[in-house]
Amino acid sequence: MISYLGPLPNTSVCLGAFPTSGALLEWFMREINGDTSQLAYSRLWEATTFDGTGTVMVYPQLSSSDGAFSGIGLATKRIDLFRAVIESLTFETRRIIDECKRTKNGIIRRVRIGGGTAQSPEWLQLRADIMGIVFESTANLEVSSLGAAILAAKEIGVYSDILHASQAMVQVKDIYAPNFKIGSRYEDMYQNYLLQ
Repeated sequence: MISYLGPLPNTSVCLGAFPTSGALLEWFMREINGDTSQLAYSRLWEATTFDGTGTVMVYPQLSSSDGAFSGIGLATKRIDLFRAVIESLTFETRRIIDECKRTKNGIIRRVRIGGGTAQSPEWLQLRADIMGIVFESTANLEVSSLGAAILAAKEIGVYSDILHASQAMVQVKDIYAPNFKIGSRYEDMYQNYLLQ
């Protein structure tokens, strides 16, 4: 975990990553699902209920060949495996956010997210539920470009400082409030996940 002062007053930045998250999802879509198309991905999301009642767990440590599925039985379906993959990746996000809380000795009330994963409303809702905090998706998903534009707007004098530039240029598209009932079901799964 890398932590440093943020660009705005009273802010900080915590950087954490799970480098094989995209690779795990891609592997599942290719090797288990047999179809990597956007339509196949959308169909899996539509068919899946994320309510904390699943029995399959995925331990996604692929880079060290320590990845594993557990809780699989004769009744396990492909959709159960998909749900477990998404849940495990969400648990990894929570692990990073929990580490950020410990590093900063503080609380996190909301997470603003852009990029590719911000395009999945279902995944944003799952993140809010599992983490118990509000998730906001940005209108402009290209957050790196937006950050560069904010800095440029400040430098050429369109805005007096970064705070005013970001307030004017960053817009929230959607807000996902946590469902604490679902979150409480996921809490036991998450604690068990951490034991592996």
